[in-house]
Amino acid sequence: MKLDLPKAETSQTTEMKEMVLAVNPDNTITLDGSPIDLISLQQTLEERIEADAEATLILRADETVTHGTVVEVMDVAKKSGIVKLIIATREE
Repeated sequence: MKLDLPKAETSQTTEMKEMVLAVNPDNTITLDGSPIDLISLQQTLEERIEADAEATLILRADETVTHGTVVEVMDVAKKSGIVKLIIATREE
């Protein structure tokens, strides 16, 4: 699903291959392209952090998604043990 990322002047392009968590315009969530719910998300992230404590999560949220939804997803990530979180944006 195509996401319309918010713009940021300080946006940077990265070539990292990391976990990608997407929040789509219809509020569905995917992790590395596979649909997932918040309960399963926490468990899955905990397992991945257990395997690699340095893992980075890239959060790609469509700009139409509510702030509350993004915060809820970020909270689940934090509870799972994610330390490195990148919020994806696009260049203006």
